Amino acid sequence: MHLNFRFGDYVVQGLLILHIEAATAPSDDWCQSARATLSYLEGESVAEHYVHGLTQLMEMAVKALSPGIHDPGTARLCVHRLTDLLGLLGHRLRWQPSNTLLDEEGQRRVTRPLEGFDDLRHRLFTPILHYGADDQSTGLGLLKAVKSLSLFAGDAEREALLAFAERVVETLARGADHPLGREFIDARLTTGEHRLDLPPACQ
Repeated sequence: MHLNFRFGDYVVQGLLILHIEAATAPSDDWCQSARATLSYLEGESVAEHYVHGLTQLMEMAVKALSPGIHDPGTARLCVHRLTDLLGLLGHRLRWQPSNTLLDEEGQRRVTRPLEGFDDLRHRLFTPILHYGADDQSTGLGLLKAVKSLSLFAGDAEREALLAFAERVVETLARGADHPLGREFIDARLTTGEHRLDLPPACQ
């Protein structure tokens, strides 16, 4: 049985949610039993799926960066916690959730799609970069985050982190219209432990 949705996804009523590889079609009773094993939730429960908690941290950061609140300090704290959860606590880079359920004989019975690291990073960090584009401290916080995450990442993840780091640097450069601001940014581009091959233009 293959699930067609990721845990935590919004599913429209009537949408095909799974397909089955079998010699014969399952009975109606089996289909009802299979649907009954799924949890249906209204809203986003952190207890049911950790990604909801990460998303809520991102939303807190975006709200803090809104013109009516303008609290970049809170946004940076959210970025720090997201960095912890993505890497230092091992929720993504050092631990990969299983997408397969096996029976007692080791045969694969159920599979489900997983959200890739780059998709998750994009979902969490890109909105913060967008809404914090005019705040230098937010951009530098995101740059520090991807540098830190690169220490725990594999080759594929580091490539995705490098692409985002370059985007952060471009955003910072557009906002640095004074020599002192550019010097401040340049000094932080060359400091800190990381495993990103930043291009010379960024250094």
